[in-house]
Amino acid sequence: MNKNHLFLILGIIIIVSALILRITKQAHESPVTPVAAPIVNEPPATSTDSEKAPVEVELFTPELNGLVSSPYTVYGRAHGSWFFEAVLPVVLTDARGTVLVQTYGTAIGDWMLDGWVEFTSDLEFDAFGAESGYLIIKKDNPSGLPEHDAQVSFPVRLAE
Repeated sequence: MNKNHLFLILGIIIIVSALILRITKQAHESPVTPVAAPIVNEPPATSTDSEKAPVEVELFTPELNGLVSSPYTVYGRAHGSWFFEAVLPVVLTDARGTVLVQTYGTAIGDWMLDGWVEFTSDLEFDAFGAESGYLIIKKDNPSGLPEHDAQVSFPVRLAE
């Protein structure tokens, strides 16, 4: 094989590699389209509220009052400040507050952001006959200081 053939083969390999890298990078940067409109859980306004509280957590699945059965994958987003080491606590309770599962959500991609960070959480639980409950997304608080605690609750319907 002469030098021209070697350079031609090397050039083709470089071009194909660059195309594969570009396609892979575009696939990872594509915005995710939610299955349903995100659920925004805001505290009820009172007469002393001059502005609405900022939205800290949104869910794509489950929908508000959506049916959740085991196993179930929660998909949503929260502000980066809610994560610590790319995880945040996730709790599923029945309507009386009995914990059915306590687990964590894992950030998808970079979690050290000021803006939104998408996450998923896999739930495996037994509803013990309960028909409704709450999916609670908590702000991870490694300090343990109560002034840094925060959580958002989403009502759900439960199925065995």
